[in-house]
Amino acid sequence: MLNLPTEDFCAANGYTVGDIANRLYGGVTFDTARPISWDKAVRERGIEPNGRFVWLYPDGGPMCGFPAPLTQEAALDLGKLTLGLR
Repeated sequence: MLNLPTEDFCAANGYTVGDIANRLYGGVTFDTARPISWDKAVRERGIEPNGRFVWLYPDGGPMCGFPAPLTQEAALDLGKLTLGLR
């Protein structure tokens, strides 16, 4: 189980996207740049993806990745997206 930080905690401590992603997903290939089409679709649903998600490639990539949240708030938004609540 991941111990996701809050967005306020990350901002207060000056953590970068890379810092958080390495702490959470270190050892797994990730990219801080997500697919443009995914970012666009997420923004159309009222969610800002920048600084909140990375694209994770558990098999080393580069094809079959998925969004991975960096904060508690991002995880909640991802759940809402998955359930179609946004």
